[in-house]
Amino acid sequence: MQYRKLRGTDLKLSVLGMGCSSFWALKSTPEETAISLLQHAYDKGINFFDTGSSYADGNAERRLGKFINSIERSSVVVSTKAGTKQASMGNATKDFSPKAIRESVAESLERLNTEYIDILFLHSPKLDELSSELFNEIEKLIDEGKIRFAGVHSSDKVVVDTVKSIDCFTVFLSDFNLTRASFETTINDIANLNKGFIAATPLAQMLFTNKIFFPTSKKDFWYLARALKNRRKQLINSFKLRFASQLPNIPAEAVALNFALDNKHVSSAIFGTTQHKNIDKNIEALTFSIPQEVFNKIRRIKLPFRE
Repeated sequence: MQYRKLRGTDLKLSVLGMGCSSFWALKSTPEETAISLLQHAYDKGINFFDTGSSYADGNAERRLGKFINSIERSSVVVSTKAGTKQASMGNATKDFSPKAIRESVAESLERLNTEYIDILFLHSPKLDELSSELFNEIEKLIDEGKIRFAGVHSSDKVVVDTVKSIDCFTVFLSDFNLTRASFETTINDIANLNKGFIAATPLAQMLFTNKIFFPTSKKDFWYLARALKNRRKQLINSFKLRFASQLPNIPAEAVALNFALDNKHVSSAIFGTTQHKNIDKNIEALTFSIPQEVFNKIRRIKLPFRE
């Protein structure tokens, strides 16, 4: 496993991070299995684990906290998110008031069974939900040692470009993959500010392959349904990248993961799974050598952003 320094921090992240998502935290994945996945990733050298306070109504943090309790805390980097809560009927509500963020951090610390959070991301805020009072509260949380670094999780290019210069934000988490290659300009701008960037959805949900149309598990059906509902245009546009899944003797996952990490300003690429074999497959993907011309061709294809 390779590691990269996260700009603007003293953190060193494994180039692959493990996403502890809502799906991973649901009852359909037994808790013992969920925690064993984290242990397997950890044993393979993955030291970065990302989750969110609202995932599975807090159960993702609880499960991650049980794993953290079984290892040396300083050996892992943990990030979580604040600003989103699960309301009745599974609907999400947003609250980025200073009071709500402070309360969310306190709840996350308890569920994660830790004295500090390495990185706190504001969870997909809109620009009008951000305020100077919020920024001051984040600074206080850092000064109190409850969080070490703060950032924004957003795949909205306008939001990221607008807030990247705000002092209290050191790290940014955004969708970056071969279907969003032109986001690299923003990544490079973030690096020029000596701030860190982490890639979400580096596998692009395999939208650029035929794989998504042949589901073999409940999770696959869930991803297909979500793609058809929320990412239909992206799914259609991704057909232009089908060549990236048809290289001889190179799996599509290897092209996708290596493309995301081809930009050296990307400190880590986060993936999620409920199967041990996928952890091994993604780690093995990093051993493949992808011709640079493949990456250049991906960059020349300008797919429209999904905002």
